[in-house]
Amino acid sequence: MERRPLPTVRRHCRRMHAMQLENCSLERRADGAVIVRVPSRSKGTAELPDAVFSFRAGDPQYDYWERQIRLRQTNDPVPGIG
Repeated sequence: MERRPLPTVRRHCRRMHAMQLENCSLERRADGAVIVRVPSRSKGTAELPDAVFSFRAGDPQYDYWERQIRLRQTNDPVPGIG
């Protein structure tokens, strides 16, 4: 029986683009870790918790999510201007 590779966060991230990445919340903690929260889309009666991922410098996906945070910061309007 051939073993299929387990899904990786990178593959999950590609799916997230299809699931509207802008719906995910991103934050940078004081210790530098990047937190990615994917809201639950439960359709059943039981409410599922959000999926939460954390990445630290050195993790393969860290640079990607750090870049996403910076892109959001540069694209967010400045409060009180405009």
